[in-house]
Amino acid sequence: GFELWKFNSDVQVGSMARNIRFSSNRMNTLQNEATDLASKFHHENAWQTHIHPYDTENVVAMKAKHNIDPVHGSVYPKFTPICNKQSGDVVEYNYFVFPDYKAHMVLPSGSIVHRNFLCFVWHPVFEELRQFILDHPTHPDDMTMSTLVSHLSGKPLRTFPRNVQESEEKPAEDKVPRRKLLWQQKNWGNMREEAINSVLGYFGSVNPGSVGWCAGTDIEVSDKSKGNMRFKCKEYPTMDIIPWLQEGQHGYDECH
Repeated sequence: GFELWKFNSDVQVGSMARNIRFSSNRMNTLQNEATDLASKFHHENAWQTHIHPYDTENVVAMKAKHNIDPVHGSVYPKFTPICNKQSGDVVEYNYFVFPDYKAHMVLPSGSIVHRNFLCFVWHPVFEELRQFILDHPTHPDDMTMSTLVSHLSGKPLRTFPRNVQESEEKPAEDKVPRRKLLWQQKNWGNMREEAINSVLGYFGSVNPGSVGWCAGTDIEVSDKSKGNMRFKCKEYPTMDIIPWLQEGQHGYDECH
C-alpha cells in the first residue's frame, strides 16, 4: 500500500474501502459511466492517467492535441452531483463489502494520506465539518476525510489488496478481528447512513469512485454480482502480480 501511495501521493489510498450506493437512476448511470471510463483509460495507459486534472496547462495542451473541445470537452471521470432538495437524492452506506472498484471512502485502518492535506482539514473554513464529526454519534471522521480529500484533489481514492499470499494455493481464512460497532450499537448502520448523506450534501457531489489495484491489467474482470461494482480484482493476489510493484508494469514509477 505504501508503494502505491508513493506513486499516487495526491490522493488517499486504503485497503478497507467502502462503497456508497445510489438510489437514483441518474446517479447510478453517471457512476457506471465514470467507472467504465476510468477502466478504459487505465487499459489504454491514456494520458489522463498521467496528468492531474488540475494541471490545467498540460490538460489544455493534450485537449488540443487530441481535438477535444477546450471548454466543454470532459477528459476525466466526473464527480456525480447529488441533488437532495431538487430530486430527493439519497445514498446508502454499503457496509457489506470492501470493493476494489467504485469505492468512495476508506476506513482509517490501512489508510494513507499526505500530511499536506492536514493544512486543509484544519483550515477555519472547515470548522463546521470538524464540529459535525465531534457532535455526531458515530463521529464520522473517515467518510469526512475521504470526501474532503477527494474534492481537494479532484480525484478518487486508490485501493490496494487487504490480503496477499505467498503462493496460488487457497489462502487461510481471514481471522483478523474487526470492530463490531455496526452490530453492538443500536441503529449504528442507520446513523452512519445519515452521516454520509449529510457529508455529501455539504459538498454537493460524490467522487467518481476508485479503480482497483488491478486496473490496466488482465487480472481485472467484470463483476456481474448483485453489488454492480462493474469490475473486480483477485481477492488474494500474490506479490508478483500486483502491477505497481513490478518494474515496467502499469502504474510503476508514476509520480502524482
